[in-house]
Amino acid sequence: MLTDKNPPSSASSPSMNLVVNAAAIGFAGGKPIANRTIRKFNARRKVVAGYPWEEAFTVKDEIDQYLGGEMIICLLCGKPFKKLGCHLLKIHAVSGDVYREKYGLPWRTGLACLPIRERDAAATRERMNIEAMRDWAAKGRAKQLERPPRHRHKCPAIIKESTERILGVDRQRLYEEDVFNEFIARIRTGRSPKSVSSDADMPMRTSVHHRCAQNSAFAAAYRDAVDALPFSVQAQCEMLGPRFELELRRLFDQGYSDHQAAKALGVTAMTSNRRTKKWRADGGKTIGRGCGEGQL
Repeated sequence: MLTDKNPPSSASSPSMNLVVNAAAIGFAGGKPIANRTIRKFNARRKVVAGYPWEEAFTVKDEIDQYLGGEMIICLLCGKPFKKLGCHLLKIHAVSGDVYREKYGLPWRTGLACLPIRERDAAATRERMNIEAMRDWAAKGRAKQLERPPRHRHKCPAIIKESTERILGVDRQRLYEEDVFNEFIARIRTGRSPKSVSSDADMPMRTSVHHRCAQNSAFAAAYRDAVDALPFSVQAQCEMLGPRFELELRRLFDQGYSDHQAAKALGVTAMTSNRRTKKWRADGGKTIGRGCGEGQL
C-alpha cells in the first residue's frame, strides 16, 4: 500500500487552497476570534507531510489492508479517523464517491475502519425486519428507476483480482496438440466438455472454441465426440447435436408426444418442444436445425 519506496506526493490538496487563514484575519463577522478557535481551525486543515497521496489502489490485498485496520487514514491529509464521511465533506469538500473513484476503492464498502463497519452491520441485523426490508428495497428500486442512469467505473483492483481468480495464470498458457487430443479423449469416456474443462491440466472451453476456429480437423473431431455423448449429457451442457435431431424427428414421425419423446431420449419435454413446435408449424415437412448444433 503506502511504502517508503513509493511515498505519496507532498503537493497540497485543492481543497486546502480554499482555507482562509483565520489567524491572519483575527475576526469573523465583526467579532474577535479566540486564539483557541483559530488553532483548532488550522489544526483540522493541516496536511501531514507526504500527503495527499496522488496514486490509486491496484491490488485488492492493499485495499483490504487499508480498510481493515483499527483506524482509516485520510489519503488527502494523512490523519487517522474511525469514519471519513463527515471529515471529507467538511474539511476537503469532497464526497465519498469522489474519494472512492480517485483512489480506486470499492463502491459498496463504507469509508470507515473495520470495527465500526462490523458494529454497524451487527446493529442493522438486530433491528432488521425481513418484510419491512423487502418493502424498503422495492421502494428503493422504484426510486432508482426514476433517476437518470449513472455509470460508475468498476474498481480496477477488484476487476484484476476477479480476473486472476477466474482464469488463473496457469490456465492462460498455450497448450500443445496432445493436450487438445486428450481433451477429446476424455469427452469420449462420457464426460461433458464442461466437466473436462474443470480438470486442472485441461484448457478452458474458450481455448477449445478458439482451437476449433483455427483447426477444422480438430473442430470435426470435437463435434463428433460431443455428438456421441448420451443425450442427457448433451442437454446438460446445451450442446445437442444432429444425432439428437434425427432421433427426435424419428419419434416425432411415429406420433410420439413431446413428453413421450423426451422420456425416451432422456431430456426434458421443453427441450423436445423447442424443436417439434417448428415442425408442427410447417406441417412436419422439414427437419429444423437444432439450436445446440451450432454450439458444437
